[in-house]
Amino acid sequence: MRVVIRLFLLLSFGAAPTVGSAKTDFWTRLGLSGERVTAMAVAPASPGTIYAGTLSGGLFQIVDREQKKLVDHLGSGSNAVTAIAVDPQNSAVLIAATADGVFRTSDTGMHWSAVDATIVGCVALTIDAQDPKIIYAGSSSAGVYKSIDGGTSWIRTALTGSVQAVAIDPRNHSNVYAGTSSGIARSTDGGSSWIGDAWTDGTVGALAINPFEPNILYAGSLSAGVFKSSNAGTSWSESGLKGIPVHGLVVDIQEPDTVYAATDQGPFKSVDAGRMWYRIGEGLTSIRAPVMSGDLPICRVYVGTDDGAFATDIGPVLTLHSNLCVGTAWTVVISHAPGNAPARLLGTSNGISWEIPNWGTTNGAGMLTTTGTFPASAAGTHNLRVEVGGVPSNLLSFTVLNCRTD
Repeated sequence: MRVVIRLFLLLSFGAAPTVGSAKTDFWTRLGLSGERVTAMAVAPASPGTIYAGTLSGGLFQIVDREQKKLVDHLGSGSNAVTAIAVDPQNSAVLIAATADGVFRTSDTGMHWSAVDATIVGCVALTIDAQDPKIIYAGSSSAGVYKSIDGGTSWIRTALTGSVQAVAIDPRNHSNVYAGTSSGIARSTDGGSSWIGDAWTDGTVGALAINPFEPNILYAGSLSAGVFKSSNAGTSWSESGLKGIPVHGLVVDIQEPDTVYAATDQGPFKSVDAGRMWYRIGEGLTSIRAPVMSGDLPICRVYVGTDDGAFATDIGPVLTLHSNLCVGTAWTVVISHAPGNAPARLLGTSNGISWEIPNWGTTNGAGMLTTTGTFPASAAGTHNLRVEVGGVPSNLLSFTVLNCRTD
């Protein structure tokens, strides 16, 4: 599928833009057409395998973009699957939640057992990456539950009320965060006790932690966009997408300054740690469940929508860091590309095509960075694409403006 991104940033002289829009057609439908996808999870130990829960169609496994229904419903009530988690070390073990409680399978969904029917309204499940026997469940009506035996049994923690999201510090599993109807609750002792932080911007429906710097967290509000903390959740500030309901957040596992947000208006992406956001899927709306796989050298982002599941390969990725004004500095970055591979840059400037056959070579991590300044002659419209080892990237389209006021 041809990779296309058209990027249009809203600019104002003297201030950096915080929200833009982009159009991409490099999303591939995985299936589940007509199904509202309510939960997704990736199998870390099994690249290319994801699980998708739907509002009325049951639970599906998708392997290399081929779907298979695992079960119509778990329990006697609703078919809606509200949360899924996969053991990071054993992909045969899944935990799933419905209106009837929490269920567990140890054979990749062939057989399920109800492990706790008392956890009603479970909408969040997360498994400890350090110790997969530790699992947290967030209930929309009954707080946070914890299992220390891989989901076989559960205890209710001291945090009660509505909880929409739970996240565990990847380096210190004593630190746990919960998104509630009144803000962020923190625990530093594995859920035994909780600290409630002030919050004035509605219910927190999503949480994500920088895997390399766990003190950096992102929170998605169901009414007020994305917020960011750089001190392990002690304080928070606005990050962007103000006024847009955010249902999910994912931090890039290779480039932690890159963050993806699932919103009512579609998927958004930030490449500068939440300072500026742009849309990466025009036509995709009501994104409920973003997940990211780490099957190198190409990572993938998966999203669930009100009309099925979609995926995109995100490498190689071409990004531009600049406020797009004449006389200002720019930085072009290639990421998620094959390592130590030649890069070819192609483009058009004001309708004239050009290319640089030997633009550079990526480093061992698959990255290449180039900097410069927009001269006066750069004013106008531009399109950029890069090929790394013959593999094409997204196409960036942007306009350089003369932002001077004198």
